[in-house]
Amino acid sequence: MEKSGAFIESSKDIVMEYFQATDNQDWQLARGSLSDNFSYLSPVNSFDNPESYLKYFKRQYQLRGLTKLDIKKVFPDGNDVCILQEYNSQIMCFWIKVDDKGKINSIRAILDPRPFMQQK
Repeated sequence: MEKSGAFIESSKDIVMEYFQATDNQDWQLARGSLSDNFSYLSPVNSFDNPESYLKYFKRQYQLRGLTKLDIKKVFPDGNDVCILQEYNSQIMCFWIKVDDKGKINSIRAILDPRPFMQQK
């Protein structure tokens, strides 16, 4: 897709680049994928800015030894992308909204929170 002679990435491409950045623990690149108005909501917690969210996510990599997330299926629909992935035999769903500037505006996580509530 082109607009004014410039290539415009699809929402799916933007989201997959973000997940690749987090898999590689490239937090600067991951931050560049997120809108300044970014929000995150899950049964475990919520964040209303990208810095707090990435700080938490980075800590999860350190504390829980997170490894690359096993993405099972990606469903793009306009500016929305749904991802089904598996982590420690648990299926999680993420509803991700990309804004018109090509930045991830929100992530809504649907998952069983019990494994994440246990202390490690």
